[in-house]
Amino acid sequence: MAWQYAAQSDTLKRLPMRKEPRKEPNSRRPSCKMPKLTAGKSIVTLLVVLGVALAGANVWHRYATTDRIHRRWGAETMELIARAPQAEWLKLAAARSAERGEAGRTDGQQTGSAGSLLKDAALEIDGSEYFIVERGDLISARGFSNLRHALGQNGSYNWADDLGPSESWRWAIVFADADRHVTLLVDEDAQWLKPLNATGLTSTVPVEATAQMSAGLKKFFAEQTPAP
Repeated sequence: MAWQYAAQSDTLKRLPMRKEPRKEPNSRRPSCKMPKLTAGKSIVTLLVVLGVALAGANVWHRYATTDRIHRRWGAETMELIARAPQAEWLKLAAARSAERGEAGRTDGQQTGSAGSLLKDAALEIDGSEYFIVERGDLISARGFSNLRHALGQNGSYNWADDLGPSESWRWAIVFADADRHVTLLVDEDAQWLKPLNATGLTSTVPVEATAQMSAGLKKFFAEQTPAP
């Protein structure tokens, strides 16, 4: 009997042992760890924030430097001054001066290549008649883009409440876009400016130009007028 137990023991030793399957960690188990913010993501975030801040500062600066003249003349008037695709200058002479022979040419002589934006030969301003004695295209004129920009800046005007001792309109700029137009009057000394005949115009009260703006206007109109 002893040999039978010994044989059975040897047989059991030779049988392969059954291994338990190895448990793999659950890869789908959600992790509680938060991802770390890399240096690259930090730089991108910083650039985005900086870009938004600069854009906001630019918008505020433009508003702060143009809001007063926009409120005075109206948004549509200022849009025409800034972006109208057609523009021309006019040299004016009061009718009483023309009667005394002081107006020079009173035929509305055209200079430049563009057609006239105003078909009338005269303007009526506050009950007084002014003849158009000369006119010319402005779109391609030197310095016109700078003038447009300056006309839309608060700093180009003194914002005085008084209207000055007198108003004798000598020049005008007509800005036109299809059936919309505005005529901006400039007096003899290039000191006072007054909008006329504009859709959406909120005020026709003249605005006083600064000394620098006045000097620039005088130089600009002198360059447009052909030498006699």
